Amino acid sequence: MWHNKEHILIVDDDERIRSLLVRYLRQHDYFVAAVSETAEADRLMACFRFDLVVLDVMLPGESGIEWAQRLRQRRTAPIPILMLTAMGGVADRVKGLQSGVDDYLVKPFEPQELRLRMAAIMRRARSRQVSAQVRFGAFTFDSDSGSLRLDGQRVPLSASERVLLTQLARQANVVLSRKILCQALDIRGDERVVDTQIKRLRDRLATVGSAPLPLYTIRGQGYVLQAHNVQA
Repeated sequence: MWHNKEHILIVDDDERIRSLLVRYLRQHDYFVAAVSETAEADRLMACFRFDLVVLDVMLPGESGIEWAQRLRQRRTAPIPILMLTAMGGVADRVKGLQSGVDDYLVKPFEPQELRLRMAAIMRRARSRQVSAQVRFGAFTFDSDSGSLRLDGQRVPLSASERVLLTQLARQANVVLSRKILCQALDIRGDERVVDTQIKRLRDRLATVGSAPLPLYTIRGQGYVLQAHNVQA
């Protein structure tokens, strides 16, 4: 049965911790990206949607607390944050929580505890959200449930079609690179395989729609789904 994997971003300058968490979380069916500083995190978040950030407090340059505060000042829907720190004092925990993070975990920690806390944070976040619907042409796609409708009628999708459309819809009107789409589809190796998946999706929806899917190729950059109405 298809399910939408959560996308996790790890921001920690300790390479050992990054490697450990990437391996562990991927083993538990998450998509994971890991960076060592907030500037790298900003670049990833500009073109990719994450469901949760695992954030270290002590980072080179901008601290985790400063970055969390900056994220919370954005007008877009807040992303859940689990903060990691080697400082276990009450004052430190309060400072972290006041920056807008959702939970706080002191190093050293057990990966299982981190995973359970992540799951609890994302459950709470989902309960606060209204399902995000994207409209393009006569189609309406719900990126939370993976449901596609044409003039109110449900359109069946294969697992790969649903994953691909979810990624494109969640970043509607944003150009997504082949690399990002490969990560969503769990494709390893030749990134050109995405081109075939895109063609199949276009052909598939052309058989049920009255107009071409507004999914465009941007030469040298990737693909973009043009939506005329996005609801959050």
